[in-house]
Amino acid sequence: MNPTLLADFEQRARFAPDEVYRHQACGWRYIPVHPFADEAALLVQLGWQAAQCTAVDALWACGDEVLMLQVSTQAAAAQPVQHVQMQPDPQGHRYLISIVDAPCLTRPLFEAVMQDWAQRLSTPT
Repeated sequence: MNPTLLADFEQRARFAPDEVYRHQACGWRYIPVHPFADEAALLVQLGWQAAQCTAVDALWACGDEVLMLQVSTQAAAAQPVQHVQMQPDPQGHRYLISIVDAPCLTRPLFEAVMQDWAQRLSTPT
């Protein structure tokens, strides 16, 4: 657990509440850094096509910690792995990386990966 990361997450959430998403089934809060393929209005604003959404990173507040979740498609991944849990870095970040077999990343797919990690890590729902 890194209390500084949780405080930073809460500060970001207060500053930009519209950027905080809630997992539709479990209610976890997370802040994605990249757009999802099914966010049509945002993609129009960015001038992106859904097919460009091949990687999404997010800060994920679950329980009393914040995890860094990185999800990529196999086409965007440097290595074809399914799940890798990386050790904390010197700042106390815990990185989770998933590679999925999909042409692009939608919000439901990203949230399914979150649920898979929660089961692997025994994160409370």
